[in-house]
Amino acid sequence: VLEAALARGDRRLSKVVERAWRLGAKFDGWTDHFKFDIWQTAFEENDLNMETFAKGLPINAPRPFKITNPGVTKEFLVREWEKAYNGELTADCRHGGCAGCGVCNQLKTNVSLDKSANTDKNAENKVKNVNNEEENYYYRAKIRKGKTLAFLSHLDYIAVYERAVIRSKLPVAYSKGFHPHMKIAFSHPLPVGVTSDSEYMDIALSQNIPSELVFSKLSNEIPKGGEILKLTRRKEKTSIMEVVDLAKYRAVLPYEGSFDETETAVAKFNAAEKIVFKRVTPKKTTEKNLKAYVKTPLRVKINGEKLEIYMDIAYDSSGSVKPEEVLEVLKSDFNLKIDPKNGDIHREALLSKGRELIVLQ
Repeated sequence: VLEAALARGDRRLSKVVERAWRLGAKFDGWTDHFKFDIWQTAFEENDLNMETFAKGLPINAPRPFKITNPGVTKEFLVREWEKAYNGELTADCRHGGCAGCGVCNQLKTNVSLDKSANTDKNAENKVKNVNNEEENYYYRAKIRKGKTLAFLSHLDYIAVYERAVIRSKLPVAYSKGFHPHMKIAFSHPLPVGVTSDSEYMDIALSQNIPSELVFSKLSNEIPKGGEILKLTRRKEKTSIMEVVDLAKYRAVLPYEGSFDETETAVAKFNAAEKIVFKRVTPKKTTEKNLKAYVKTPLRVKINGEKLEIYMDIAYDSSGSVKPEEVLEVLKSDFNLKIDPKNGDIHREALLSKGRELIVLQ
């Protein structure tokens, strides 16, 4: 209701927005910060009714955006509203006749018309086929997340490669619709601070380009720490997230006590049939059985003054666990004398049925 009121409201709502802000409405995009009662108070103090704005306006009522010039006439918007209710399409004027929107006259726009397709029938066919899937060519890259990029969030890490693709001038394929985005996908997100030599990226191009050239063009644009290790052409589109069933990690961290004590703690962990731990997030607390994902024994060895712990963590339809969660349980439940927050964790491999994803076809 509030979103509808703000979307359909006029300049009177500026006082409502300011009052809500002064009453503490901040970070409202986050559910745990949103306080509906603050907005109700702001409307009431300004003698306005939220429901009145939310339910919409009569067709003949003045529009809030009338003070601007969007270029499209009100008559055209009314016709489009009526056609939408009837499930009717409006042909693209570049391929058919003029739709009478008013843009050309009001904004002095010169639309380039397709002279070879000027009939209404052909125009309708083009509208219906605009979302047809074009032929794409798929590539998979094995990539790195080194120490220089380790503290990037997953979204920022993705942005590194999206920008590299743009700079490389490769003909990347885009999705259709109102908000086109690159056809690019990544493997399971790494926890912030964890490094890896076994991340994967799938990308679709609109042209068939040799994989060696794609490798070269992308490599020239990617910063240190995000190097492409391998790249191959794919026969068809497959989902990385769906095929991955195992991740291999190595944790290197300082420890106290003797190695015999360490082996004893790890042996108890390996022998346990069930280990329940609580995952606490700002929104909820969930319980997980750690051993449902750590199905093979942990391995440990001494490397100088550091302890190395090797773990294989499974993925399934219910999700997975984080390597740092395994380390926390080793410390809290099995008295392993380590500091999980003062170690380095590295993902060594992502596998599907024991095979690397780069060779899966």
